[in-house]
Amino acid sequence: MLSRLIDHPISAVVVVFLAGIVGSASVSMNHSMGWDEAMHLGAPAAQISQALGDGELREAINVVLSCERYPPMGPAIHGVIGWVFGSDELLMRQ
Repeated sequence: MLSRLIDHPISAVVVVFLAGIVGSASVSMNHSMGWDEAMHLGAPAAQISQALGDGELREAINVVLSCERYPPMGPAIHGVIGWVFGSDELLMRQ
């Protein structure tokens, strides 16, 4: 029974997904971002937040598409959070 469950490709995806959730939940976001993350995630997020606040959706999309070092979803999510709730350092680290 267990060997058939392990051989199924969907079960492997579920196991890896659950391991990722457990592993990421154990990381303290208050202390995990260093200078590199602040520059390459925080700066585009601030630009996206500012562009959305000014109503410049095309500029926000251009900033997302110009992300070089990190996947663009991180700065995009942080930019929207900064636009909705304001750009607070602790909030952006969450």
